[in-house]
Amino acid sequence: MKKLFPVLTVVFALLTGCAKTMQLDDPNLYDQYLTKSYNQPVGTCFNAVKGAFAEKKVALTKEDAENGRIVTERHDALVYATYTGYRTGNVTNYSGGMGKITHRYYIDVKGDEKTCTIKVTKYKAWNNENEATYVKVDDIYNYYWGPLFKSFENHFNPDEE
Repeated sequence: MKKLFPVLTVVFALLTGCAKTMQLDDPNLYDQYLTKSYNQPVGTCFNAVKGAFAEKKVALTKEDAENGRIVTERHDALVYATYTGYRTGNVTNYSGGMGKITHRYYIDVKGDEKTCTIKVTKYKAWNNENEATYVKVDDIYNYYWGPLFKSFENHFNPDEE
């Protein structure tokens, strides 16, 4: 009889699942979950986005302040392992593997001297090399997107810590 011994589980539950899911090409996903406005100058917001990714050691493949565009490299979001164990007599045998969830952000920062809007215009995610087309939005928001926007906010006034 096989038993599952997860070392770390989250994998497809975040990228797909039976709860509230949305397609990654659905514009409503970006409007509802990946857009936030702030009472900060547009330059401050642009630099906050850059600072947040720099702190996470995520390189930018595009950085265009004039047009307010930032694109991150494809980077690790989660490394996981799963193992299955089964007993034969006095011997326990294990099999399993390692995996990785990676993602990439395409971000627009728009606004003026008083306000800005940070909007992820495209989000891509992969489980190993399998590209996700749907996401379980509430879970992925709690694990990745909410903390990402909080990180942007934390970089509005980096000298005031």
